[in-house]
Amino acid sequence: MAYAGYSNRRRIRQQSRNADIMKLQGPGRQRVFSATPERIGGREIPGIFTIPSGVITTLPPAIKLLAQRVPQLGILTTKSIGKEPRAGYREPIMAEYFPGGFINAVGLSNPGAAEFRKEIQAVYPLPGGKFLLTSIFGESVEDFVEVAGTLADCTDGFELNLSCPHGGKAGWVVGSDPEMVEEIIRAVREETELPVVCKLSPQASDIAGMAKRCRDAGASALTLVNTVGPAVVADREGRAILGHTTGGLSGRGILPVGLRCVAEASRAADDIPIIATGGISTAADVRAYKRAGASFFAVGSALAGLDTNGVVKFFERLSEDMEKETEKIAGSDTAFPHWHMAYRYLRVSSVRRMGEDLKEIQMEAALQVQPGQFFFVCIPGEGEKPFSVISDDPLTFTFRNVGNFTSRLFQVDPGETLLVRGPYGRGFPTELDGTLYFLGGGIGVVPLVHYARKVRKARKAFFGAQETVDPGFIREISVISQEELIVEVDPPGTVGTVVRRVDAFLESGEMAADARFLISGPTPMIYAALQSLRGKVADDRVHFAREDYTKCGVGLCGSCTTESGHRSCVDGPVFTAAEGEIFITGLWKRGPDGRRFF
Repeated sequence: MAYAGYSNRRRIRQQSRNADIMKLQGPGRQRVFSATPERIGGREIPGIFTIPSGVITTLPPAIKLLAQRVPQLGILTTKSIGKEPRAGYREPIMAEYFPGGFINAVGLSNPGAAEFRKEIQAVYPLPGGKFLLTSIFGESVEDFVEVAGTLADCTDGFELNLSCPHGGKAGWVVGSDPEMVEEIIRAVREETELPVVCKLSPQASDIAGMAKRCRDAGASALTLVNTVGPAVVADREGRAILGHTTGGLSGRGILPVGLRCVAEASRAADDIPIIATGGISTAADVRAYKRAGASFFAVGSALAGLDTNGVVKFFERLSEDMEKETEKIAGSDTAFPHWHMAYRYLRVSSVRRMGEDLKEIQMEAALQVQPGQFFFVCIPGEGEKPFSVISDDPLTFTFRNVGNFTSRLFQVDPGETLLVRGPYGRGFPTELDGTLYFLGGGIGVVPLVHYARKVRKARKAFFGAQETVDPGFIREISVISQEELIVEVDPPGTVGTVVRRVDAFLESGEMAADARFLISGPTPMIYAALQSLRGKVADDRVHFAREDYTKCGVGLCGSCTTESGHRSCVDGPVFTAAEGEIFITGLWKRGPDGRRFF
């Protein structure tokens, strides 16, 4: 197939990786950093690290934040973007089968090229000369070309996702056809004249041959490897954990596979750089990949559970370890693998109906939980969702029947066993000075009830809902206030009555001088309340719990990325009004496909 505007392929010849390794003082001591900066498509890259596609930097605000805060990241890689919005697979999308070893089946969820373009334009070009690598996928040559054409003016290059082990026609089917791979590379280069990076599968029968084909077709670099699979991880009853059943393996367990693939590809096509990904968590892993022939190094699973500050410190430590003399490194301790997603098997002790579509499930367990933190509750074969707790002794969940999974949870009886993992996130601080005031909305009031029971009550509390609330639930949540709970129910088609009550209170002069507000509920209510409180209560004395679309809970999938680029599941869900860009951009949420809505 011919494509108009095709320009001659440009190959970037790299100097031999062994020729310019810098010697340290003393025999046998070497640094792995090259004296000559590596390039992709003629572009000098300001750092040797990246984060692989689909991990953390999945959406533009997170890309911007980490580009600013992590100098070691020379490449920022997006999630895989397709032609149309795609919600992906049902949760669980990820599971941990041993400490530091993960399986995932996200299902190529993405907002679609047109929607993604609207957001990424706001952060491109990246600061410090960092390289924005946009991952794209499709089921045909034409799909890849269309997506690349849509995004060509707001990226530095494209990573072709040719090997997703659970992506159907958009995954391994595409990547296993060498002639189609060549055609895609040529077509994307012709359409955009931007560097193309090919992400290859470890399942390829001939990695060396595929690497040469990609190079000869005009690829500027290779990414090795994609996740290993398809594979299945089961619970103790033999039931598949993932909602999609099969997924791709990542983390420590695939390091040997990645090293083998990089070595084979490097020997076959040593004149283009390789981005190594697969099991990197220590400086020793980076050195091993460097000696296998890689130029850049992607860290993914090792960042599980780390908030933004933790990611910054991780790369600082990794970079420091890279500079050490290997004889003086006390073990490979950049990352210490431990369980992040282990399930507890908990029996249900009681179930209480609290309204037509509201229930409380009490477990035979007591766990220390910070109010505002959350757990994932899983029923294998049925799904998984996050829930805050209304009590941690015993562990108690209060939830509304709003979808397929909660409908199934609504049918749970005493004596049944649920899979529970957590707690996750940052909750409300439990040592707060001043006079407390609470504002809760709908089922979002649950963390405030937990706070009142575990820590202390508010002097005055406000509660709002958009529909009739069962009197039993009102009695249950009245514990949050020393005074009588102020309840407002909005008429159909209206919102904000409870915030107007807060406005009236703020104007009344009754608020204590040392006021501190705790807020939890729907996004529009939080946004309106923050606007009302600004200038009347110091930003660092306003705490709010966000309700974001959360899929993994350990900060890897990026689905809960906020407008400031933080991830709600690890940086939050509780924030203060002093954090981020709350009053500049407003508050919004994302759906399963990553598209924004208010």
